[in-house]
Amino acid sequence: LKLGGSFLSKFQAGPQMPHWRAYLDSRFETVRSIKPAATRQTREMFYVCKGFLGRQSIASEAKSKNVFKHEGVDQWHGE
Repeated sequence: LKLGGSFLSKFQAGPQMPHWRAYLDSRFETVRSIKPAATRQTREMFYVCKGFLGRQSIASEAKSKNVFKHEGVDQWHGE
């Protein structure tokens, strides 16, 4: 995704929704949540994000926070 770009995300409303919204808010200028009338019987919603702000590479974020990854383990750990 290039700087200034747009992103559409479809998701099921649930307990992780505020975390995903906070993440998107930190990466885009504007984020709107939309629940189309056609989805009224489901928990399906959409986030429409505009103005991608960019981010550092994961490697630089991991180094700056003193974090490492163990080979074969799918989790990040602080030292």
